[in-house]
Amino acid sequence: MKIADGLWLLLIPLLLMPTAGCPTDPRGVFDDGEPDPDDLTDDDDSTDPVDVDCTSLPDPPLVERTLDGPRATKGLAIGSDGRVVGSDDSSLIKSTYDGDWEVFLPGIGTVEGMLYLPDGDLVITSSWDEGDLRRISPDGGITVIASALLAYSVIQGPDGMLYAAGWDGAFRVDPDTGAVDTLIASGWDDPWSPRTLAFSEDGSRLFVGTVDEDGRIFVFDLDEDFEPTGPPAVHVTGVGNGWHDGLGIDACGNLWTVDFESSSLYRVSPEGDIDRMVDWSSNPSQFGHGLIWGSGTGGWRSDALYLPVPEGGDVVKEVIIGVPEANR
Repeated sequence: MKIADGLWLLLIPLLLMPTAGCPTDPRGVFDDGEPDPDDLTDDDDSTDPVDVDCTSLPDPPLVERTLDGPRATKGLAIGSDGRVVGSDDSSLIKSTYDGDWEVFLPGIGTVEGMLYLPDGDLVITSSWDEGDLRRISPDGGITVIASALLAYSVIQGPDGMLYAAGWDGAFRVDPDTGAVDTLIASGWDDPWSPRTLAFSEDGSRLFVGTVDEDGRIFVFDLDEDFEPTGPPAVHVTGVGNGWHDGLGIDACGNLWTVDFESSSLYRVSPEGDIDRMVDWSSNPSQFGHGLIWGSGTGGWRSDALYLPVPEGGDVVKEVIIGVPEANR
C-alpha cells in the first residue's frame, strides 16, 4: 500500500463527520443556505424532526426558499390531502408542495385568514367588502358563519371555537351556530387594534398580535372554560413597529410573528427576548403577510413556516425555523 493511500484511509472518517454548517435534519440544509433539492420531497411522509433541543435553536438569518406552484396573498391552510390552499386575491387555489395546482373556487374575492376544520370545511375571513366569516365545504359550497366581522385572521381554539381578529376587535365564534362573543372591542380611534391570535400550548393564555406603533403583543389569561380572567395585558413591547400579520407559538413556547412595518420575522422567547430572525427591509416585496407551520406530510416541513408573499407575485416562502408548532 502506498503512503498516500494510507493517509486517505485515515482522512475518510474525518470527512464524514458533521460540521457546523452541515445538515442535521435528514431532509438536508447546506452551507449555502439552500435546501438540497433531492431532499425536498416526501414520499414517505417522514418530514417530522426526531426531537427538538429548545436550548439550541437556529440563529438568524434563517434558511428560506420560494416554492414553485403555491399561491397566496394573506392566508394559507394545509388540508388533510397534503395540498395547500391560498388566494391570488380573486380565486382560491390548491397546490401540492411540488407545485401541481388547480383553481378550487373562482371569483371568491379578497381572502385573508383561513383554516381547515376537522370535518374538512375551510373557514375564510376578509377585512374588506362585507367582511363575513365564511365556511366552504369540500365541494365549494359557501355558508356565512358570522356577518361583517371584518376579521383579518382566524384560528381554532382548544375549545373548538373560532377566534377571529381585525379592525373591530377580537371575537370568539361558534362555527356551527355563528354565535359571537366579543373579547376586545376596538375602533379606528383606539391606540391599537387586534390583528392576529395564538393560544399557548396548554390553552391557558391567548396572545394578541396588533396594529400598534409600539409593536406590542398582548395576552389574556384564561380560566378552565377559556373565559378571560381580566382585560388583556401587555406581554411584550417593541416587536417591530406594529402590524403583526401572522402569529403562532412553537413547541418551545416561543412566539413567532411577522411585522409589516419593519418587513421582518421575529421570534419572542417565553422570557420576552426579541430576535429578528429574517429581515426583508432592504427588499420589502419579499415580506410574508402571514404564517403557518407545515403539516409534516406531503413535503410540508413541520419545522418550517410557510408565508404568503403578495408583493412578490403571490408566491409562498418556506422558512426553516427548526422547531414544530405547539401541540403538534
